[in-house]
Amino acid sequence: MKRLEYNRYLLRLACLSLFFTNAGCSGIGPQTASVQSSQWIACFSTEKLKIEKPPTCELSAVAKAEKTLVFANDKAIPDGSPVFAIGWTDGSRMDSSPDYFKIPDAYIKSSKYEGMATTPDRAWVIATTAFDRFDPNKPDWNAYNRILAWPSDHHDQPQVLIGKTEQDIDQFREQIEKTVAEDGKKPGYFKIEGIAAIPAKSPQDNTGRLLFGIRELGESYDKFNYARKLVEVGYTIANNQISLGSDYKLKYQFDVSPEDQAAGVPQAVGLSSVEYDPANKRLYLLTSFEQGEEPSKKLGAYLWVLDEKALESEPGQQAHPVLIKDAITGKPVKFAHKAEGLAVLGGDRIVVIFDDDRVTKFDGEPDRKLNESLYQVIQLQ
Repeated sequence: MKRLEYNRYLLRLACLSLFFTNAGCSGIGPQTASVQSSQWIACFSTEKLKIEKPPTCELSAVAKAEKTLVFANDKAIPDGSPVFAIGWTDGSRMDSSPDYFKIPDAYIKSSKYEGMATTPDRAWVIATTAFDRFDPNKPDWNAYNRILAWPSDHHDQPQVLIGKTEQDIDQFREQIEKTVAEDGKKPGYFKIEGIAAIPAKSPQDNTGRLLFGIRELGESYDKFNYARKLVEVGYTIANNQISLGSDYKLKYQFDVSPEDQAAGVPQAVGLSSVEYDPANKRLYLLTSFEQGEEPSKKLGAYLWVLDEKALESEPGQQAHPVLIKDAITGKPVKFAHKAEGLAVLGGDRIVVIFDDDRVTKFDGEPDRKLNESLYQVIQLQ
């Protein structure tokens, strides 16, 4: 299928409606949504594909800031930056080339970004790496253990929240390991994929809360189980500086229920993004999987919604997240790509980005170029 024909096909898909079941999640009634647009993002020019070791466009995080969308790429971009912004003005597609965040170099010195969020007031952007590798004998690996924050209108002023020293990396990792420990046994390996900023419990408090999405837990990077856990810690903003607290706790977790499995959701899905919607007081969760041998069939993802009130319920009494379903078939909507990032656009719209690694061929779609990633704008109603 040629690219122009495929764009027309995607526009026809916009008539496809989705709905949210209520499934015990208080405060969220039945809703519908439609795919407003599907387009490609070019992380860099095709000229970079000609070099000896070409980069790939593997978008793993996105945030809405001012009149731009800010993206993080899973891999480095030569002569560019893994963090960049693209103008966003007409509400459905981007209208400029990447503005790479290169100066100061804190953005480039951080590796494998996996999550990005804005604070509820949109004043700050916070980005986290995966924290999936650390070795005190390998100082270069410190780059995989960083959390950055910057004013949304001044990306030239990034702050390193975690990663200034090996000591603060150790302390953060220890807190995460203690929080997600099962039966008192801390994991030898974990991976963060997603971060969200939610409001403080008291309107008078200048302390907000961060939620870290945990995707993988296990002994090592090649021996793990998928996870769907949210770890909470408070943060304080004072004198234009963000500081993390020490009150780490396991805030929320869920399993793929028998009902979810009966509907077609595989048990082995891991959390790939979490985002807070301040206007509607709810969280969006992305889960994705990588399975099988055939590239075009091994990737996929699902979208869930969770009412903010569920987070404050007692453990064991928290509602299950609501799975988005296709209004026509009644089956869960399954993305044909690996969804890795989500941002709230306003007006009940979200944007979802996809990291398909090096997979370039999908059934019924034009070939993807390795400098491109797909994104979809979804209108909720």
